[in-house]
Amino acid sequence: MHAITTKYLGPTNTKGARIKATWRRYDGKELSVVEPYNSELSTRDNHASVAMRLVRMSGIDAGNNWTCGETDTGYVFVMLGEEFSCYFNKSKYAGV
Repeated sequence: MHAITTKYLGPTNTKGARIKATWRRYDGKELSVVEPYNSELSTRDNHASVAMRLVRMSGIDAGNNWTCGETDTGYVFVMLGEEFSCYFNKSKYAGV
C-alpha cells in the first residue's frame, strides 16, 4: 500500500482552483482524481476530501483510519492500523 499524494492546482483562464489526488496502489495501478477547490473547507480538509474520494472510487476496502502530513506540494495520506497489515508483510521485516 503506497501513499496518496495530493496537490493544489491553481486557477487558469478556463478552470478554477482544483485539488488532484494520486494513488499508486500496492498492485502497481495508478489512480487519480481532480476535484474543484471548495472554499467552504479548510486547505487540509480540501485535500483530505479529494484523497478519500479517490479511496472510495478505487473499489478497494482500504479502511477509514488514515493520517496525513503536509509536503512542499500538498499532502500525503497513509493508512494506519489493522487495515494496513493486509498490505504490509510484517514478518518480512521481523529481524530488522
